[in-house]
Amino acid sequence: MRSLVRAIGFIVAIILLSAFFGLSGALILLVVPSPAFARRWQKLWGKLVVAAAGVRLEIEGTDQIDPSQTYLFISNHLSNLDIPVLFVAVPQGVAFVAKKVLFYIPLFGWYLKAAGFVGINRRDLSQAKASLGLAATAARRGRSIVIFAEGTRSSDGSLQVFKKGPFHVALGSGVPIVPVSISGSFAVLPKGAWQIRPQPITVVFGKPIPIAPYLPDRREALSQAVREQIVSGIRRWQSEGT
Repeated sequence: MRSLVRAIGFIVAIILLSAFFGLSGALILLVVPSPAFARRWQKLWGKLVVAAAGVRLEIEGTDQIDPSQTYLFISNHLSNLDIPVLFVAVPQGVAFVAKKVLFYIPLFGWYLKAAGFVGINRRDLSQAKASLGLAATAARRGRSIVIFAEGTRSSDGSLQVFKKGPFHVALGSGVPIVPVSISGSFAVLPKGAWQIRPQPITVVFGKPIPIAPYLPDRREALSQAVREQIVSGIRRWQSEGT
């Protein structure tokens, strides 16, 4: 019974928070398009969502990140909680490459558009390529981008095959990649579930990887270098939890 009440409370909190922050944030950004405001607004929304889930967030490796630098943050993806978790964990303001369907959610989708997030429809190859091109352009212009390496949430909690898209964005933008390892969020809210199981979530930032050694088209080598760091971050969490 307690878990049911917690789940209902979390769902209600998500709906109310996303509606309020989505509408008000979109309206403010339309009048005053301020990246600094978007960063603060997203972080506040993320902190409230994480708190509503009853999660303790543990963050490692931020000392390797220069807050004034533009990065492409490439992360594994375990849960719907990963987005608010990364809003909190990443030091600078970021835009996500997110599923196009999220942009059609009333109020919340309005904010995504106003904040410069990039929608991607992976079922349409030409549209997907165009979206990845927009993400690369945004990064070249100084906007840090978050993109999930596997393209979608893991169905069993393990690290899946990496998509090619994130590394096309990296090579097209030229900005350094920060590998990001998220651990614990699958146990809190796995794919297809709606009941929250509060426990710690850990985010480990890897060492930034410069793009120059991988130009013009060493995509596979770049993907492997990122994967190795993400796996290392997950293993660190596993060893600390034992």
